[in-house]
Amino acid sequence: MANLERFEALRRSLNLKGVGRVALQVKARPESLDAAVLAALKELGVFRIFLGVESDSERSLEALGRKSTREQNRQALRLAGEAGFHVSYNLLAFEPDTTLDEIRGHLSLIREFPAVPLGLCRTEVYGGTSLAWRLSEQGRLEGDYLGYDYKIGRSGGRARLPGLRAGPRGSRPARRGAARGRKEASPTRS
Repeated sequence: MANLERFEALRRSLNLKGVGRVALQVKARPESLDAAVLAALKELGVFRIFLGVESDSERSLEALGRKSTREQNRQALRLAGEAGFHVSYNLLAFEPDTTLDEIRGHLSLIREFPAVPLGLCRTEVYGGTSLAWRLSEQGRLEGDYLGYDYKIGRSGGRARLPGLRAGPRGSRPARRGAARGRKEASPTRS
């Protein structure tokens, strides 16, 4: 309810200052959206919503400290789309304990919402977080404050995907032919 009141107060304030129509985009947590909030966002001038879906795995959502559930993620995607917003979301398909079954679940979510753009990525570790602490305690944290990395899987083994090489944070996949002596793409920071 606090979000709804805040959005309505912002619209009233903009009206009092003579600000006309505006176009806004917001980032939102899926559990914070319902029909009333979406209507208030529309009235405020929001046209695009980026949803922090993060995962389609209950285990992963809990491990990442998310308050949403798989069903809340789907409901938010449906409601925002039906309300006419341009919707996109992120999916942290790879986090330290991701399993192949969870990756299959992520693919199922993508298939369920094929028209919704998404960012598919790997969970980043930041110093001072509970994730960094846990991985360090497990001997799975690599790197330093300039860029942490981790080993995927409870066994501590590195997950390998065809066409990708291990490297520092921000590294890009090796180009075809790099293994045959051709020059490899330089690592870049994103």
